[in-house]
Amino acid sequence: VKAFPSENTSISSIITETFWPINIFVKDNRLIIFGDSYRYPVKSDNSSSYYSNVPTTLVKIYDISEKSSPLLIKTIETDGYYFNARMIGDFVYLITAEYTYFLYSDIYDEDTINYFIPKTKSDNVTNVIDASDIYYIDMKDGIPIGKVKNVPGINTGGRESFPFISTDGTLYFSSDGIYENKDGTWKLGVGLLDIYKVENLNEIIEKANNANGKDIKVFVDHLGSPFNSRKDDFAFFMEAPNDNNDLEEPYAYFSSNREHPEAQCDDDIYRAKLRITKNEKLRDVQVIVIDSITSLPLKDAFITLLDADENILHHVQVDSTGVYNFKIDPKIVYSL
Repeated sequence: VKAFPSENTSISSIITETFWPINIFVKDNRLIIFGDSYRYPVKSDNSSSYYSNVPTTLVKIYDISEKSSPLLIKTIETDGYYFNARMIGDFVYLITAEYTYFLYSDIYDEDTINYFIPKTKSDNVTNVIDASDIYYIDMKDGIPIGKVKNVPGINTGGRESFPFISTDGTLYFSSDGIYENKDGTWKLGVGLLDIYKVENLNEIIEKANNANGKDIKVFVDHLGSPFNSRKDDFAFFMEAPNDNNDLEEPYAYFSSNREHPEAQCDDDIYRAKLRITKNEKLRDVQVIVIDSITSLPLKDAFITLLDADENILHHVQVDSTGVYNFKIDPKIVYSL
């Protein structure tokens, strides 16, 4: 609709859809339409199944450079009802919800059940993302004993993978799931696969074993920048820290397909110092870099932390939201 001036309001074009539009975003020359639809899975001939269709969310992206003739340039469909969406910078984040009885299956007999996990489709290309969890098994003298068990508190409906346990019993892993914060809010990663950590893993497992099957609360920490980006970050590995000091900075290695000026291929290996704090007197400080004119975050900018004598302590890159987290001693004067 051409809405200004109001006395000359007119319809520039009409887009006719075959689904139920719920929400739209407009940025520059792009129009994004969200709506509910359905897809109809193919059943096996010799199965007894109780589903007829599966609810989906359709996302259609139009080029509206020519207001009189919008051009459809991309269609995305994912299982689940539309729940919410948010645009942050150049990215749109979509949340869908699906009732458990829509997680359909082909039932052949009591011993043969074929389960189907949710699918996404982009421009008629279907993608099935296999969910994965992290498990553990007890060991004695290098020999596995007992049963394989699910690591408590960290596995979500997303992909948990690439576990690494440091010498102090901290589990580092990658996930594209969503975790609950201590204040009851939820933390969403900055990219696709992000690297997280859980301290005192053995204590968590022991607590879960003594809980008689009840769920226990486990709070997961996001590693932040520079370890996490807006792409996939995974395969974390860390040098053994020195136990003699309150603050150690061992090198950590990880793989990522992030945008980086020195990237050689799709997945590259990177190295960064990981600050490990054993002194509770150190404080967390979050730095957010923004454009002085637009007040928008400057993604992937570099910042330098200096001491009172202007010695360089850290030269780091912020994440895709313009954020970097430091641990500092409140008794020391710093500058950026």
